[in-house]
Amino acid sequence: MPYEVLGTGAQLDGLIHDLQNPLRGIQLYLDMARETMETDATSARALLTTVQERIGNIAAMLDAIHAVGQVSIQTAPSEISISTVLERTLQRTVVPSGFIIQLPDSDVRAKADPVGLALAFSEIAQNAIDHHDRAMGNLKISYETGREIRVSFADDGPGMASHVIQELGRPLLGGHKDGRGCGLARASRIIKGMGGEISAANREPRGLTLTVTLPA
Repeated sequence: MPYEVLGTGAQLDGLIHDLQNPLRGIQLYLDMARETMETDATSARALLTTVQERIGNIAAMLDAIHAVGQVSIQTAPSEISISTVLERTLQRTVVPSGFIIQLPDSDVRAKADPVGLALAFSEIAQNAIDHHDRAMGNLKISYETGREIRVSFADDGPGMASHVIQELGRPLLGGHKDGRGCGLARASRIIKGMGGEISAANREPRGLTLTVTLPA
């Protein structure tokens, strides 16, 4: 049965919002770099590096939008390697220097659409990176197997507000004050379209764990 990832006006508004924010930031950083180029070349270079990172984020968003179009019609789920999907995830994720992603040593197999799952995993991983509040961070991915497959993404960032966690499974996209929203909503919609679930829980003393549950 087909599942739709894009299509409503609310979802398109969310995508536009996600793209507008980094574009405004790029313009601001370029203006600041021009102002400081002659008086403080070091600061100007740092600003241009930030611009380069923002451009990379936009490129990743556009790749994700393109991938969404590719997975808007779902093929029958097949047995796939989660490790292979995670490799595809890292290929489309912008990982800055100082950020470490730890992958599981072993592999598990699940029934899912590999392209859609790679897109959903990429949204989750990119969210952990983009909304981290420190220059250096860590994202650990792990598995739990049994009657279902659980893939957990545990970061050491600032965590997530409780009201955002409660709204995580809602199909309508929309930004939140802490910057989270559209990407995770897209991931949730894709996972649910495969018969899975996505949940979130804050960690102690800090961090967030997002868990994707899939049929074994």
